[in-house]
Amino acid sequence: MEELRQANQELHEEISRLAQSNRSIEQRVYTLERAIAIREERIRFLEEELENTIELSNEEKNEMIKEIINLKRIVRQLEKENKQKDEKISIKNKLITEFDEFSQQSSYNTKIIEAPIIPQSIFPIPDTQKMIDEALAKQKSNYDAEIAKLRKELQSQKAQKIQAPVPQTIEP
Repeated sequence: MEELRQANQELHEEISRLAQSNRSIEQRVYTLERAIAIREERIRFLEEELENTIELSNEEKNEMIKEIINLKRIVRQLEKENKQKDEKISIKNKLITEFDEFSQQSSYNTKIIEAPIIPQSIFPIPDTQKMIDEALAKQKSNYDAEIAKLRKELQSQKAQKIQAPVPQTIEP
């Protein structure tokens, strides 16, 4: 009988272990089923998001194409403006160069025109000489002011050209 009791106890222990193992397996199955349900829900959500994204993608693509076209227009306009500014700058550089040359010639001619100092008692023409000197000084002052103005404008345009980023052309 003792053997029977011992066998019964061993069976009882084995059944307890199996029951515990079964509970662990059931708990694991329940956890896995929950994880599967969560992942299935996530899959459904992601599929819906994917559909929405595809629709948005087409809309975004069309918007980007429109934006690219607008940017190309702006680039062409900026290139045209830059070309015009370059032409203006080259014209003003040419004017400045011509004016500098004229100014140098003018000062050279002024030196040639200046007559040697003759005593006033011989030729009393102080008013005429004074008027010529004043006119030349005024003309030189006007030329200097014009040169300064042109140089300032040229520097301003160069600064604007440097500050304006040159957009890259985007091909469709």
